[in-house]
Amino acid sequence: MKQIIIDQYLLPNVTKILQSTDVGIIVTTNENISIAVPDNGTHFALEELKEAIGGGYIEPYYLHDQIQLCSNIPLARVNWIMFGDDEAKHKSLPLNQIATSIFRDAFKTRDTIRGDVILVPFKMVE
Repeated sequence: MKQIIIDQYLLPNVTKILQSTDVGIIVTTNENISIAVPDNGTHFALEELKEAIGGGYIEPYYLHDQIQLCSNIPLARVNWIMFGDDEAKHKSLPLNQIATSIFRDAFKTRDTIRGDVILVPFKMVE
């Protein structure tokens, strides 16, 4: 998997890339955002998803099509899956503020997301 880290100050300038339906978006607990492209160019393999979140078992969260990465950056209007570490809370991983915000908006809950996550358009998952 190829990965490009995006500086927070550059986010407004890369909105078109973030709204693409041909990339994954990795969001870390320290609020770094990276663009991820699968090795085969079309679909993320299970190992690539695990690598993006730091290993372990993955847990999918199926999101609706109107999510925002930050308050002013909507993502492409497609169905997204957010993958996180299935045992993140048991491992006491740090809180992921951006992923928690996306999760709360999508599921209308007060629950939190811990650890790094990857957001992937549904069509890019085998």
